Amino acid sequence: MVAQVAHRFAFGSNWQNFLETVTGDEILEAVDNLARLVPGATLEGKRFLDIGCGSGLHTLAAIRLGAKSVTAFDIDKKSVQATQKILAEHAPGYPAEVTEKSILRAEANTPAAYDVVYSWGVLHHTGAMWQAIRNAAGMFGSGCAEYVFVR
Repeated sequence: MVAQVAHRFAFGSNWQNFLETVTGDEILEAVDNLARLVPGATLEGKRFLDIGCGSGLHTLAAIRLGAKSVTAFDIDKKSVQATQKILAEHAPGYPAEVTEKSILRAEANTPAAYDVVYSWGVLHHTGAMWQAIRNAAGMFGSGCAEYVFVR
């Protein structure tokens, strides 16, 4: 059963404001932080999914670490716009898929054979944390996920 969340905080406006202050140093820090989670400090050839992409900083970090493909989604339209903006500015031409959807909705739970499923500070905000975790774990095809990061 999927919980229906009637009210939620719209983080997207905050992320858009945050992007106005992001420098190359913050981008490098995001890359370093993500690299510390990844054995060998590379995502070379990996299919990366960012659930609740927010500012897009970690989506960009995955690209910088060599991800073969990057998919990102967020329930908040302005967060999707923020992610699209940072990628347009710092990874122009990279074919990332960035969409608006909820991890709690059935279409978000379609297995898509990701090697890395990443969600940072997101799933506990859904109002249905355990369902969100189950859905996140279901976002990779059978036997192909190497890493699942949830914090």
